[in-house]
Amino acid sequence: WLLWLLTIGFGWVVLTHAHELAHLGATIVAGRWQWLIAAILLQLLYYLGYTAIYHYAFATVDVRSSLWELMPVTYASLFVNLVAPSGGAAGAALFVDEVARHGQSRARATVGVLLMMVIDFGVLGLIVIGSLGVLGVMGDLKLYEVVAALILLLFVGMMAAALLLGRWQPQWLRNLLQWIQRIVNRLGRWVFRPQILDDGWSERIAEEFVTAAQAMLMRPGALSLTVFVALLAHGVNLLSLYTIFRAFQEPPHLGILLVGYAMTILFTIVSPTPNGVGVVEGLLPVIYLSMGLPAGSATVISLTYRGITFWLPMLAGFLLLRRLKLFTAPERSLAEHEQPHAVAIATTIMGVINLISGALPGFVDRIRVVATVSPLEVRQGSRLTAV
Repeated sequence: WLLWLLTIGFGWVVLTHAHELAHLGATIVAGRWQWLIAAILLQLLYYLGYTAIYHYAFATVDVRSSLWELMPVTYASLFVNLVAPSGGAAGAALFVDEVARHGQSRARATVGVLLMMVIDFGVLGLIVIGSLGVLGVMGDLKLYEVVAALILLLFVGMMAAALLLGRWQPQWLRNLLQWIQRIVNRLGRWVFRPQILDDGWSERIAEEFVTAAQAMLMRPGALSLTVFVALLAHGVNLLSLYTIFRAFQEPPHLGILLVGYAMTILFTIVSPTPNGVGVVEGLLPVIYLSMGLPAGSATVISLTYRGITFWLPMLAGFLLLRRLKLFTAPERSLAEHEQPHAVAIATTIMGVINLISGALPGFVDRIRVVATVSPLEVRQGSRLTAV
């Protein structure tokens, strides 16, 4: 009955607000389709490059992988990281499972994923520093931008320090990780979870950093190629933002492009919500507006870029996930059951309702009855589809 209630509510929304929805759609359709198609093609190229970072990072640690077989995993990892928030660990596990399925070492594959994260975040850190410089010169640097950038740079710095310790002082690294493990588990006792980190955690993580550091020195050519591919991938992604500016006939100033791109990626990573859902969509128009873009252009460029770079690939990931050979027969049977499908449909409908309630004043009160009867997982999950 819940699914039927939400379906009726969704139909009522569409019928009673057809004019507003048509106007919203016309705003996006008004973009020049040649440039929008170019943006989509560039995104396909970007995700190919992003997958290539994994491919060459695996090669650096002597793990064989197929670029084309990793492509579906890249898209699937977007969906998994969204629905199973774990700091990216859930999506990373897909890559480890994929190469392990082809007979490669799971331990070395984990090191390859770690190396990929260090390189990708390191390149992004350079881009973020450049964008902060642009904002500083323009006198438009905000506290939340600085804080988010510092969190990312602190993370990159910690990863780099761990690699240095792994190469030159591995015992110091082990001692440090053991201390962190004790502190975390001591805090866990306060919330009745004394074993948040298992007994072998510190040794396992230390070994990963030691192996990664050794691989970087033993295969400098493969490492350099991985860094180059990461730079190239981010360049393609930035170029796709340029095409969206052109699609909506907004002069693409280099400084604005750099800041918009860096802040989109930054708040996707450093965000209280998975993949920056809701945060990116809300902050980017404000940032563009503060840099002189008209309100309409700031909004449509932000949402279009976010849709092409994240939401469409995430949808592709959902479709591709079921085709990956990562599940046993019982798990596949469970995925085919009607109840998960019903929850997915209900979540999507509520997500559209959330979107409209944010865009149309006064709509929240009229639809509150639907929100009150929907289960918790539908209410929470629907916020992930609200754009």
